[in-house]
Amino acid sequence: QKFSATPKPESSPLRSFVWVGRLAQDKGEMTALKAMHHVQGKFSGELHIYGKGDASYTAELTDFVRQHQLPVTFSSAGMDEMPEIYRKHDALLFTSEWAEPFALTPLEAMASGLPVIGTTTGGSREIFRHRDNALTYTAGNSDELGERILELASSPSLRARIAFAGQSEVRNTYALPLIVDQIEAYLRETISTWTPPGLPQYAA
Repeated sequence: QKFSATPKPESSPLRSFVWVGRLAQDKGEMTALKAMHHVQGKFSGELHIYGKGDASYTAELTDFVRQHQLPVTFSSAGMDEMPEIYRKHDALLFTSEWAEPFALTPLEAMASGLPVIGTTTGGSREIFRHRDNALTYTAGNSDELGERILELASSPSLRARIAFAGQSEVRNTYALPLIVDQIEAYLRETISTWTPPGLPQYAA
C-alpha cells in the first residue's frame, strides 16, 4: 500500500525519469546515459538516478554526464523515502542487463502509477508486455532505449494506458495478501499430497 498512488493524468507532461538500484555495469546505467545523449535536443526532461556503487564506476558515469552536459543527477535514498520519490517522477527506466530473477523496483514503480521502460533479460520477461503494461527494448541498446523515451514522451495516451495497466496488474497479482494466500495454498496442497517415507527395515 505504501507504493500506491494514482497515475498522473493524461494531460501531465513527461518531465522526469527515475532510475533506482545498484550502480554497476550489469545494471545498465551507462546505457541509460547514452540514451539520454541520443535524445538530447529532442527530449527536454531529466533523469534522476538513485543508487550507490563502486567509486571508479560511479566516476565513469558522472564523467560521461559532465562531458555531454546531460540533464542527469545522482542521489541516494533510503527505502522509506522511495514511495515519495516515485510520486515525484513521471516514469521509470529499468535497464538491467543481467538475468535478474525478480526485481522489485519495476513493481514498486508500477504500483506507484508510473509507466515503465525496461529490459526483459530476466524475471521482468514475465512481467512486461510491450505497449500493454510497459515499453521494452533490447538490453544494452541505447539507441533503441532513446526511441522508447521519445515514444513515451510524445504519447500521453500511451503513458496513461500502460501506467493504468501496470498498476492494475501489480495490485491484482503481486499484492502481499494475494502472495500470502498463494503460498498458503501451495503449502496446504504439498501437505495433503505428501506421503512420508517408509520406516527403515531392520533384520531380526
